[in-house]
Amino acid sequence: MAFGIAAPGRRRNPSNGETEYRPLAEFHGTICEIVDQGLVDIMLMSVNTSARLSIEKRIFEKSLVTPAIRANDTTDIWLAGGVGAYGSQPSLPFRSATIDQAMCGHVNCAPEERRTGADP
Repeated sequence: MAFGIAAPGRRRNPSNGETEYRPLAEFHGTICEIVDQGLVDIMLMSVNTSARLSIEKRIFEKSLVTPAIRANDTTDIWLAGGVGAYGSQPSLPFRSATIDQAMCGHVNCAPEERRTGADP
C-alpha cells in the first residue's frame, strides 16, 4: 500500500534483461495460480486485491483457500518521507476500509453477501 506501484514487486523483463515493476494484473495472476494450487490455507491480500479477486472474479468460491485482509493498518504506511517530525511520532491505528467493504464490497452487507469477500 505505501509503496504504490512498487508494491507488486519487480521482475526481469525477458526482452531486455532489465528489472521493472510487475504489472498489477500479473501480480493478481500469481495470486490466482497460488489459490488454484490449493497449497496454502489463507491468502492475505489488500482490500483492493481482495475485492478484485474474491468479489469480482470469485476465485475462492470453489477453493479451500480462505481469502483474508489486514484490517488493522497503522499510519506508518504513509511514508511521509522527511515531512516535519513524522519519524518521532508513534504510528496510530486506522482502518482503510470497513469490515463490510472487505466482506462484500460495499457498506451494509446483507447476511448472505458476507461470504463473498475476505475474512478480516
